[in-house]
Amino acid sequence: MVNIIRYLYRLNSISFILIGSIIMILASFIPSLLIPEGSYRNPVVESIAKNGPLTLFLFGCVFAPFVETFLFQYLPFLLANLLFKHKKRLFFYQIIGSLFFGYMHDYNIFYFLTGCLIGFILCFFFYIAKQRKQSALILITIIHALNNLLALLITIFL
Repeated sequence: MVNIIRYLYRLNSISFILIGSIIMILASFIPSLLIPEGSYRNPVVESIAKNGPLTLFLFGCVFAPFVETFLFQYLPFLLANLLFKHKKRLFFYQIIGSLFFGYMHDYNIFYFLTGCLIGFILCFFFYIAKQRKQSALILITIIHALNNLLALLITIFL
């Protein structure tokens, strides 16, 4: 784990975003192969999709990634820094952030579990970005937005 953190710490921003995006895509895609057809229905996306692809793009690829990164990575990170000493901070942050992220994607058990996994990955990358002294909020929002953009394109074209 320490070697992974060191590797990610040394990457330039574009490589960091690309690796984060690839891991997010795999974390989204692999569970979908194991889960029954139709279990990935998202009522929020379906509701917004009625307003057209531009609205869906603005909500799913701009607004939601920024707000969710702020609420489920940035705020839990601040809370963990305030409440815990260094050794327990990362563990608390990862668990709380990923559970909240999963809960906000609780359309069914499959979505919740995948949401927790994705939330865990986003929290991990947020933590690394903070260690890199970069704008973690922006970097993670970009990673999250790229993941949502791919999901949007798959939804529209498949």
